[in-house]
Amino acid sequence: MTIKALSFDVKDIGATVKRYYFLIQHLLYPTADISTKRQYTWRLSIDGKEHVVQLMISYLSGKRRVIHNGKQIYINQKYHRELKPQFNFLFSIMLTGFQFPFSVESNMLNIIQTGDKYELRINNNVFEHLLAKGELVCP
Repeated sequence: MTIKALSFDVKDIGATVKRYYFLIQHLLYPTADISTKRQYTWRLSIDGKEHVVQLMISYLSGKRRVIHNGKQIYINQKYHRELKPQFNFLFSIMLTGFQFPFSVESNMLNIIQTGDKYELRINNNVFEHLLAKGELVCP
């Protein structure tokens, strides 16, 4: 079985808002603009058949969706409003670690959160490493 990493893409797809932090004497200071939604897209080939895995994240609601070849395979139903300070969207997403394992054609895929970023692992190999070295041959 041959697995080839084809491409990886991250897009900000939501509205852009200012991120604020509380500093001295409870004053709000804008630090940067941030998108309210982000989409990760991984394209890979398993024995010549192309697969597309997408992860969509809403920083406002905490909602995450995983889509494989256009079919939704995961959506979280519980949002994390109670954990989220209104002034920092990324903070709440980082507090609630995410991991979603699933299988595709007898291969184990896993989307894992590392800080405020997400990575796809295929049979415990990091997708970005496969992208750099070309392909993985599995017995």
